[in-house]
Amino acid sequence: MKVVEKKKIIIIEDEIILALELKKYLERIGYIVSSIETNYKDIKNSFKKYLPDLMLLNINLENNKENKNFLEEINKIKKVPFILTSSFTDIKTLKKAVPYNPSAFLVKPVNKEELRINILLAFK
Repeated sequence: MKVVEKKKIIIIEDEIILALELKKYLERIGYIVSSIETNYKDIKNSFKKYLPDLMLLNINLENNKENKNFLEEINKIKKVPFILTSSFTDIKTLKKAVPYNPSAFLVKPVNKEELRINILLAFK
């Protein structure tokens, strides 16, 4: 099912093979993947450049404190929904996710249908 409106997404993922697979899928269903970022140093500039409509964010990228600061800085530029991803489902990881108020939390490897559905819900 193709999306009607072309929305821009930034993928923030340190597992490059997974990121490229997600990019290929998202573009096939009609989204624009503006960039793939693997660290926080490059994300802010990329965000300012592309002003995406959604972020797909690995919660375990670098450290948790940096996650929080990054999201606060991004929201000052443009508030966008984001979907957190993680390979971990332990209670500690889930408790880390809650304060961020994500649109969704997806377990890796990401199920593409779940991703598609949660992106649609994030835009509502």
